[in-house]
Amino acid sequence: MLDEMSKRKVLVNEGTHGVLLSRFAAAHKVEETIGVFNRGKEFGLESDLVAFQKFLMSLYRYKHVEAVETLFHSN
Repeated sequence: MLDEMSKRKVLVNEGTHGVLLSRFAAAHKVEETIGVFNRGKEFGLESDLVAFQKFLMSLYRYKHVEAVETLFHSN
């Protein structure tokens, strides 16, 4: 998805990044959600504590509690 947006010169900012995280998490695509988060730096997005919290919340909101727990304890 991010590659396609980049090809079309769509601006990837914190808002669009958050939407992608939420949509992948809602579709129960945990690995893809993690991949989208990890690729944020490629588009100039900061990977700070606030970004990490938003990432975890997008997973948690759609009942991916085990993934959130694993990610939280790994960082």
